[in-house]
Parts: sequence; C-alpha cells; structure tokens
Amino acid sequence: MEVHANNQNLLDQSEGVKHLRKTLLFAGSIGIVTIIFYAVFFVSFKIFALCFIVSLAAFSGSFFIGILFGMPKRKGNEDDSYSLNNSLVEISEWLTKIIVGLSLVNLIKIPGYLLEFGEYMVKSVGPNSNSGINVFSISILVYFGFLGLYFGYNYMRLFLSLQYRLVDDELLTVKAELESNKEQVKVLEEKTSIMKEVIDKSYQTENEIKQISTVLKGDIGIVDDLRAKAIERANEKINVVKNDPHKGKWGGSSERNNRKVEGTVTELFLGLYEVSLEVRSTDQIQYPLVDGEVVVFALHPTFKPEVRLVKAVEGFARLKLVAYGSFTVGVFADSTGTELELDLSQAPGATEYFKTH
Repeated sequence: MEVHANNQNLLDQSEGVKHLRKTLLFAGSIGIVTIIFYAVFFVSFKIFALCFIVSLAAFSGSFFIGILFGMPKRKGNEDDSYSLNNSLVEISEWLTKIIVGLSLVNLIKIPGYLLEFGEYMVKSVGPNSNSGINVFSISILVYFGFLGLYFGYNYMRLFLSLQYRLVDDELLTVKAELESNKEQVKVLEEKTSIMKEVIDKSYQTENEIKQISTVLKGDIGIVDDLRAKAIERANEKINVVKNDPHKGKWGGSSERNNRKVEGTVTELFLGLYEVSLEVRSTDQIQYPLVDGEVVVFALHPTFKPEVRLVKAVEGFARLKLVAYGSFTVGVFADSTGTELELDLSQAPGATEYFKTH
C-alpha cells in the first residue's frame, strides 16, 4: 500500500511538471510576442532588445526568489555519522524572511521605484521617444517578475524537491549499507577470533602429546600403545569408505562398556564449523571416567596430527575442532581400549551443507 502511494505521488508530481512546462511556454510566449509586436509597431530594434533584457532579468531574479520560497525541508539526525545537509534550506529561510521584510517595509515606495524604472527606460530608448516605453517596460517588469516567481516556486516544489529527496534517500541507503557491512565485518572478526582460539586449543604438538601420555597412573606405555594402535587402525586400507576413512573401523557404536562419545556442530559461517567432541561415562558412580585418564581421538586425515590425546577433567574428555565438513571419529575411551565411533553427520547442529561436504 505504501509503495503504491509513493508511485502515485511520483506520477502526480510528473504530471505537475508537465503542466508547469505548458504554463511557462504559454505565458512566456505571450510576453515575448507582445514585446515583438510592440517593437515592430515602433520599428525599433532597440526597444525590443531593452524590453527583452528587462523581461529576462525580471524572470531570472523572481525565479530565484520562487525557488527560495519553495525550498523543501527535511529533518536530519545530528547524532548520525551522516546527516542531511540543510545549509541551503537555512540560507533560503534567511533570504526569504529578508526579502519579505524589506518588501513590507518598502511597500509604499514600490510604486515610486517602478516609475523611476520607467523613466530610466525612456532615457535609455532616447529623449525624443513618445512610444509609452515607460508604461510598457513597467508592465513587462511586473509580468515577467510574477511569472518567474510562480514558475520558480512550483519548479522547486514539483521537480527539484523530488530530486533532492531521491538523492537524500540514496545517501541514507548507502549509509545504512555501510553500517550493515561494518556489523558483518565485526561479526566475521568475532567468528574468526573464535575459530583461531578453537584451532589453537585443538592443535597438539609432539611435546604436548608426550606430556599428556605421562599422566595415566604413571604408566606411559599404556598411552603410547593406545596411540600407536589408533594410528595403525586409522591407516588401515581395508573396506575404506570414500571421503570418510574411519567409517566402520571402530565398531560402529557411539556407546559401549559404560563409555559414550557425543558431538555437536556449530556453524561459524557457511563452509566452516566448530565441532565439539565429548567422551563421558554412562555410569559415573560405578564406572567413572577418572580425571587424568587419557582418551584417544582418531580424526579425519586432513587433521594434523590425525590422532589426538585428551585428558579427562571432571569426568569428561572434551575436544574442540574446526572443520569444513562431516567425518567419522574413532575413539579409544580408556586404558582398556574401549572402541567408540561417532558419525558427525548425525550430530546435533549438522547442516545439509556440513553433511554433504
């Protein structure tokens, strides 16, 4: 409904401009033809030139005054980084008030000024002129003065004000788009920061792996054996599923021997996801996941290193990753080598894009 109203308003303004153009052509033609006939009657090109210049000056000056009177106003928010420039509007208000004020103050003197102008025109044509140039020139001055005032005011109201509005709307739209882009960049930077933090936390060096392997009840060999076994299992080439090499290698179950692996997927932005993996005990009372125990995660070969070691803290072994698509995770859950398997395409938060990449 609002769009229809705006279109109708633009149509009305366009019709108004056409009508104004016709009025100018009609009224202007009458004035110019009158000047021509007057000059031809007295066979004087000088009269024509002077009257034409007077009409042009009167029309131009009053046209400018009409524009000042018709200058549109529009509110601008000074708190914004961009606010609508109303300087010209303020100047037009000052000049309009000055012109109206001077006209009222000198209203009585105006007839005298017109008579002086007529006498000046007589002197300009020649001392022997009996052509009534003084009356005619005053008439031309008044006629084209009011015509210019009428046309200038309506030209501003029907045409220029619309152009100002369109330009201002475009600038405000550009400003809104820039602010929106700034917000998007800010969000992107925040997501990038989160992604970097997750990557930093999920990456493991050889020294970190060695340090983690020393915490399992003082038995370094168990962790090293589990890690070696996980690497060997990950490198098996039998019945390998294309693009998902760990699928089916770890028993196919996410829960076994009172241990369970779970995962969630969070989209950072299209094509990049945060994967949270968690191994816990399903019976923390009788079969707890003891703090300090090491859980071995076998990830997709694109992760380096492919096999990660994570210590259990407060009954959970957690690992966060950044991935661009789904894959199957293999797990050795404790020192006994309980095998678990999780297909991340079935994890909560997995989008269609994530599942198919």
